[in-house]
Amino acid sequence: MIVFLMEDEENNREKSATRQWVLRRKEKGAFTNIIRELSVEDTLGFKDMMRMSVTQFRELVDILQQRIAKQDTLMREAISASEQVALSIRFFATGESFRGLHYQFRISR
Repeated sequence: MIVFLMEDEENNREKSATRQWVLRRKEKGAFTNIIRELSVEDTLGFKDMMRMSVTQFRELVDILQQRIAKQDTLMREAISASEQVALSIRFFATGESFRGLHYQFRISR
């Protein structure tokens, strides 16, 4: 009985702890490294990847920001509205599973 309780405690700890590679989202995530760079350096590449122009993307974020923006807490920094929109667009545009996108964007499931 005690062994099972200890195993459950370890499983819960593993599930709740943020993986280290996810914590590097700001430096190495797809939104920071690819989407932002494309929006500045290669607008045609951005349009090809996101299926909309940079201007359309920014307008969409402006429209949705009040509804989807989250607040930072002591436990975590919130995912920006821009990043949420970019992730959603990639999900709908490519049909890729969220499981695959969560590795690219470094956002936990």
